[in-house]
Amino acid sequence: MDEIAFSAKYRDWISIKNMEIDDKTTDPEVVHMLSGIGESISRKAFGLSGIKRVEIDEYVTNLVKGKRKGYSTLAEIFGGIKQSKVREVLLSASSEQLLPIAEAYFMRRLITGVGYDLETGAEMLSKMYPELKLPKPKGRFGKKKG
Repeated sequence: MDEIAFSAKYRDWISIKNMEIDDKTTDPEVVHMLSGIGESISRKAFGLSGIKRVEIDEYVTNLVKGKRKGYSTLAEIFGGIKQSKVREVLLSASSEQLLPIAEAYFMRRLITGVGYDLETGAEMLSKMYPELKLPKPKGRFGKKKG
C-alpha cells in the first residue's frame, strides 16, 4: 500500500497530513492531498520569512481593485506599474536581503488577485471534481459568528 505522510512542527505550528493510498484511491484525491501540503507550506514560509505581507497586500489590492480576470488585465497592470514604485513598496515591506521573497509574494498576490491560480488548491479541485467528497480540514472550528 502506498501513502502520503507529511508532518511538520515549528514553534506553535503543527501540520500533519496523512493519506493511505489503495487501488480505489483516485489521482484527484492524491492531487488534493499534495495540494493541501503545498498550500500549507507556502503560507507558512511567507509568514515566517520576515516580510510585511500586509503592506504588500494593500498595494496589490489597490492595483487589482475593480479589475476583471483576463490576460489583458494582467498586461494592463504590468504596463501601468513603475518598477521603481514596486521596488519602493517591497523594500518598505522587507529588506534588500529579503527582496526576492517580497517579489515572489507580490507576484503571487497580484496574479491571484486578478483571479488566476498559481497552483492546484482545494478550491480549484472542488470546482473541477464536484463529484469527489474531498476531505475537510481536521480540527476544531468555533461556531460561526452571526
